[in-house]
Amino acid sequence: MSAPLVVLITAGSAGLGAATARVFAKAGMRVIINYSTNGFRANTLVEQLDQISPLSKTNECRNFISIRADLSKKSDIERLVTESVSQMGKLDAVFSNGGWTSVQNFNDLDDNVDEEMWDKCWNMNVKSHLWLMHAARKYLDESEGVFITTASLAGVRPSGSSLDRKSTR
Repeated sequence: MSAPLVVLITAGSAGLGAATARVFAKAGMRVIINYSTNGFRANTLVEQLDQISPLSKTNECRNFISIRADLSKKSDIERLVTESVSQMGKLDAVFSNGGWTSVQNFNDLDDNVDEEMWDKCWNMNVKSHLWLMHAARKYLDESEGVFITTASLAGVRPSGSSLDRKSTR
């Protein structure tokens, strides 16, 4: 019998990331939950995953863990991947789910010139996926693993998300 697959889910403690973690856990995968600020929520999810997983529970091997990392920082992403492999032994899949938005008035040019906001938005929604893919590549090559990414519609059309205070989302 082969060892269970190991998946890292960024921004995995809520929303789409948490839902995906539940699907993977039910399918018998070992899951690493990345979170940025809410360790309690991440650890609660880890406990839930342990309850719904068909994997046997042993003291020698944890099947579900959470790791804090700020996806807007390349060094945090590199540490996240290294720590994930150190704790789980391998990496078979990455679900790159992180993103960030700041609701601004799209029609007010003066409300949209905050360089720090734009840098964080660019780092989180674009560069973090590249940094994560680069950091995980050698481990995914070893396992013939996969890299899955999600993205916001805000990058496709400027309505209903970032940069629009009139959004109803």
